Amino acid sequence: GIRDAQESRGSEMCIRDRLPTVLNLLGADFDSRLLAGHNILSDSDELVIFADQSFMTDKVRYDASTGETSYFVPESQIPDGYVDQMIEEVENRLYISDEMINTDYFSFVYSR
Repeated sequence: GIRDAQESRGSEMCIRDRLPTVLNLLGADFDSRLLAGHNILSDSDELVIFADQSFMTDKVRYDASTGETSYFVPESQIPDGYVDQMIEEVENRLYISDEMINTDYFSFVYSR
């Protein structure tokens, strides 16, 4: 069940993860990019993004202000270019987030 999935992934379900998880269990059609949480039963990589472009995954923590990377697994287990790829992913996601706010994206989605 959900508790087993949490334990096997080493994560905890927070309140914003409930909606995408339940929608997935019900087989509902939804766009996960519009929800703050994530489906805890998914095997996709976890990514926590901070406003200053720092981030954490299950493998690394990156501090954008210092450029320092801390490793949660042996560095030899990190694929070549992983940190640079994640930095680019974080920059893209924050850019899209800013654009959604600046262009009032949700007024178009919900036709307001």
